[in-house]
Amino acid sequence: MRANTNPRWRHATGRAAEELAARHLEEQGCRLLARRFACRGGEIDLIVEDAGVIVFVEVKARRGRRYGDPAEAVGHRKRRRLLCAARTFLRRKQWSTRRCRFDLCRVDLDRGKATVTWIRDAFRG
Repeated sequence: MRANTNPRWRHATGRAAEELAARHLEEQGCRLLARRFACRGGEIDLIVEDAGVIVFVEVKARRGRRYGDPAEAVGHRKRRRLLCAARTFLRRKQWSTRRCRFDLCRVDLDRGKATVTWIRDAFRG
């Protein structure tokens, strides 16, 4: 099976995955602060607060494992852009002293069923 490269389909799938991830995080007790925060340096899919910690969340959706684990799709360049956007967000909110971390929400889409996996501190190490 080939990946669907239609930009509209990919955009709609990404938005749906972000919505599923946001709902999942809220069900786990997080407070949603922002969606699709964008600045010159990059973009962050979701920003939530989890027990006082500001969490910058990258959402990755996949249909099956053919193209690898979604976490593997976040390389060095993407991480650098996430960090730049996070710094801008914190500066604008004047939250430079707040604790923060970077998480990943993997949304597996398989035959009409979606499963969300929340990976805390996804890029540490």
